[in-house]
Amino acid sequence: MRKLLFMIFFLGCLAFTNSSFAEEKKDEWVDHSYNFKQLKTILVQYSFSDSVKLDESEKQKLINKISEIFFNGNQKSKLRFIPLLQAEDTIGKMAQTNITELKASDYGQYNDVMDKNLPNIVDAIVKLKINSQGYTTWHIPESTEQKIEHHYSYVTRWNQQPHGLPYATTETIDNPTTIIKIIPAHDVQVGHAGVEVELLSNNNPQVVWHLTDIREAESKQPIDMTGRICKRAIDRLTTLAKGKR
Repeated sequence: MRKLLFMIFFLGCLAFTNSSFAEEKKDEWVDHSYNFKQLKTILVQYSFSDSVKLDESEKQKLINKISEIFFNGNQKSKLRFIPLLQAEDTIGKMAQTNITELKASDYGQYNDVMDKNLPNIVDAIVKLKINSQGYTTWHIPESTEQKIEHHYSYVTRWNQQPHGLPYATTETIDNPTTIIKIIPAHDVQVGHAGVEVELLSNNNPQVVWHLTDIREAESKQPIDMTGRICKRAIDRLTTLAKGKR
């Protein structure tokens, strides 16, 4: 009696369509002379590089994502992050001036008022610069996929014991077959996101921490990758604020 079982093992290089591409690059610098333990309240500011081409709707969605993570999603962090509007409202009350009107009529005076009073309400400033956000089309040339298909058959043989009693043994026979599949050339959409994050001291503004995070992935949305970069920044600042490196 024969039984045929099929067990397929994939060997060689997997085609691009069968595996998701992802790449991540990170560069970080820390000023170890700075006292990160004194950090409690941090102002968050953001800007967009000229190379980022987003319409107003897409830009607003990204701003909402960043705001959600920094202002609503960091409950595990001991740090308190505040938006610019909140800082302006607080400083306007402290300086007894309409900060919104001052910003529109005399930007230089507005900056003077903000710079003078910011050290009273925040311990540092985080600046995020969105350098990359969107999709890139990659052309994948024709490739091959190789697999070996194993056909196992089992053969039962009868043998005779010395005392004359019969017994059965089963022998496994492997019949491998190599199959090569051609993967046609095709295009894929690769999402990309890149953010440069700086922490500035508040009294004499100097960069005391810098993070550059660049990501590319076939199966992920750029806005979500930017969200993860923001979470990484919060995690790193939280760690530094605990006196760890």
